[in-house]
Amino acid sequence: MTIRHFANVDRDKMFQKNMQILPDYVRRQIEPIDRSDVWNHVDIIYSPEGLPICKIKQGESFLSMNSSDPLQQAKHWSKQLSLENIRTLFIYGCGFGYPLFELLEQFHKDNVFVVFEPNIPIFVAMLHYFDVAPLLRTQRFVFFLGNYEDFSESFVSIISTLDLVFFMIPSIVYTPNSRIFKREYQQMQKQIFARIQLQVFLFGNDHYDALLGFHNTIENSREIVANPYISSLQGKYKDVPVFIIANGPSLDRHLQDIKNIEGRGLVFCCESAIVSLLKNHIKPDAIFVLERTPQNYQNYFASIEYPDDISLFAYVGADPRIFKKFPGERIPIFRAENNSLFINQFLGDGTGFYAGTSVAHMALEVAVYMGANPVVLVGQDLAYGPDGDTHSKQSFYADPSQKEIVEKIKAEPAVYLQSNDGALIRSNQTWYQFKLVFEQMIKHMAANVINTTEKGARIEGTTYDSLPNVIKNYVKNPVVRLDALLKEEKKALDLVMRKSRLNNLTEELKKYILAYRALSQTAWQRKVLCERLLDDAEVGISLDAQMLYQQYESNAKEILQFMSPRLHAIYFQPLVVYGLYKIYALGPLRSMATLVKALEIQYEVFDYIQFICESLVRNFQIAAEKLTDF
Repeated sequence: MTIRHFANVDRDKMFQKNMQILPDYVRRQIEPIDRSDVWNHVDIIYSPEGLPICKIKQGESFLSMNSSDPLQQAKHWSKQLSLENIRTLFIYGCGFGYPLFELLEQFHKDNVFVVFEPNIPIFVAMLHYFDVAPLLRTQRFVFFLGNYEDFSESFVSIISTLDLVFFMIPSIVYTPNSRIFKREYQQMQKQIFARIQLQVFLFGNDHYDALLGFHNTIENSREIVANPYISSLQGKYKDVPVFIIANGPSLDRHLQDIKNIEGRGLVFCCESAIVSLLKNHIKPDAIFVLERTPQNYQNYFASIEYPDDISLFAYVGADPRIFKKFPGERIPIFRAENNSLFINQFLGDGTGFYAGTSVAHMALEVAVYMGANPVVLVGQDLAYGPDGDTHSKQSFYADPSQKEIVEKIKAEPAVYLQSNDGALIRSNQTWYQFKLVFEQMIKHMAANVINTTEKGARIEGTTYDSLPNVIKNYVKNPVVRLDALLKEEKKALDLVMRKSRLNNLTEELKKYILAYRALSQTAWQRKVLCERLLDDAEVGISLDAQMLYQQYESNAKEILQFMSPRLHAIYFQPLVVYGLYKIYALGPLRSMATLVKALEIQYEVFDYIQFICESLVRNFQIAAEKLTDF
């Protein structure tokens, strides 16, 4: 590593130059910092060769982040790494730059270096002494500064794209002397990996599940056309308390309190909690449904007769029998994702919700959209009850027929979380993911979200209060009945105009049928190219490595085309991520052997893509015929 003599560098110019080329999300973190205060936390001395050595203040003393010979220390550190076998390296601590520049010396275009530096003054000081342009020009160095909470938004933004694969199989290393912050790094790493795991979960279900949602949405087209859009309720319940009733074990203790809300706040019931409410003669204002599976209809609608003054808020992809059987007012809810948005632009008004991974997430989002404040979580335990219960004792899950499902839930790996009363409580991975989604959503909400489950999992961003206290403080004035408001909105609908939009959707589906036929042919052609090269490799024909890599890169670009917003990426997304993950697990593609394996995986991906395209052709034809019959 070649480094100039730093004693005479204009530190301010160096800093300003670096600031201009840093990514926006990093620059935004640094700009508010008082740079003069940085030097109260960081001290710089020089080695005999004139190289800067960073010392960081710890209490009343300063600890050195570098040895007296920082170059030699960094060289020795880097030689212990086997970068030829590493794709992504998580680096804890910037090491005041020296280790990063040594990594640059070994850099391969397939490497990604993700640097986590919790001590922002160290990083800011480094920008005064090192020109980081050589690192950033590679586009393979990614920086996250501060604690996880400080960079979480930027981190989530990055891993919410296909860049997620760069974070899924990391190797981990501490820069020299950074182990003095080991405890901080371990806490950060726990949060980082939990968020990566959640993002993998959010990237989609299997092909059948996605198609089930599509066909349900087509079946529900008449309901979408015949009922008000959710946008008709935007802001209509400003500062009204809304209580979201979930089916956790603590619900049983709150049932009598919930009765005191009627008429002076809105009660939103997550579908699985409805059995407990109705058994106790509690009539919610609305029941929410997110799942698309037939079990939801069988469990909560097939044999239950609902009063007609309860309203239904259901995902457009829910089982169509739910909408057909429900006697009250209905609001079909679109999700803000590719497949739902596609139909939304033809039958809806463009309003779509993230909706999260549980029905309570959707209810929370809708409540805030309607202007509610506070939003109160009831029965949202996200943890096992004191006696190991998974749900309310009066719910559907208490039925002996559900024993197998309950046992399956209990068999999930245990996760221990902090409760609202400060204790450590047992949860599982699914509920932990629900908690993470709540926290991500609440971070961007202006409403006050109150959690009333004392012994439930603490959800960051919420405040805890007992349900009786919340009712006493917020449930005061009568509110407009939800069903009455929806009846008025329904009277104003232009049904003739709405029904005409079904024809537009039918024509669009026909266009996509042609497109997916062509794309199926493209995938087949790519399979043939891969197959020829793989056959040559198998029989020992000498292949040119550069030609092979060019074919690999050409295939990779073609695969990414199937993530285009012009297509229905929901069907291709899990497959593409899976394929990229398998290729990434091979490590850097430095040898013929790994290139051949990468081509084998690409062949497999194109094979699946061809299958998906052919499936979409068939299923879009069925959908177009259904719409024509309407």
